[in-house]
Amino acid sequence: MVLKKKIHGIIRKQTRSSKAGFIATFTLGFAIAATEVVCTGQVYLPTIGYIMSIPSLRIHAFLNLIFYNIMFIIPLVGIFVAAYLESLLRRWHL
Repeated sequence: MVLKKKIHGIIRKQTRSSKAGFIATFTLGFAIAATEVVCTGQVYLPTIGYIMSIPSLRIHAFLNLIFYNIMFIIPLVGIFVAAYLESLLRRWHL
């Protein structure tokens, strides 16, 4: 419990600086994206590349690419909105 309070204090202190928060968020996002592309890109990118090389499947591959990206982003947007709303509720002490 003591460690949890210390961690929360550090997070609060660091996030008050918008410049530091932006840099930390950008750096963390880049690290996560770089790690993720190693995991998911090994199957996903060559498959899409192969399908794109077949003219009759090009539109289907493009639509699947759009669908995949939308389905990948929706949970991230949901988490962002939930975290933002939670921070607003904490700020208003609701």
